[in-house]
Amino acid sequence: MNTTDNRNVKDWRNWFSDVQMIGKHFLIYSQAIKDVKRHYTICNVMIPENRNELISLCTQIIKGDFINFNARLFGDSDQSSICVTVKNYKGPGGLSTQLFAAVTEEE
Repeated sequence: MNTTDNRNVKDWRNWFSDVQMIGKHFLIYSQAIKDVKRHYTICNVMIPENRNELISLCTQIIKGDFINFNARLFGDSDQSSICVTVKNYKGPGGLSTQLFAAVTEEE
C-alpha cells in the first residue's frame, strides 16, 4: 500500500522493533456497515523481504557461514508504503474482494 504523493506517514513501518508491538492489532470497520469488522495484526515476518532476510540469516548461522545481514530492512523509520497481508473473504462488495480484484487487474 503506497501513499499517492510518496510522503512518509507517521507510524507506517514494515518493522517494529518494540516488543510491545508483537501481536498489536487493529479493528477496522465501516461506519455504514458496523456489523462487518476485521482484525488486522502487525506481523513483521510476513513481509517477503523481511522473511527472506531472516531465513537467510538463520541459514548462515546454521552453516557457520560469514553473516551477511541487510539491517536496512529492519529500520524504525516512517515510510510512504506498508505491506499488508489480506485474506480474501470473497464477500460481494467486501473490501478484501475489491483488493484482490484490483491486484488481479494489475497482473
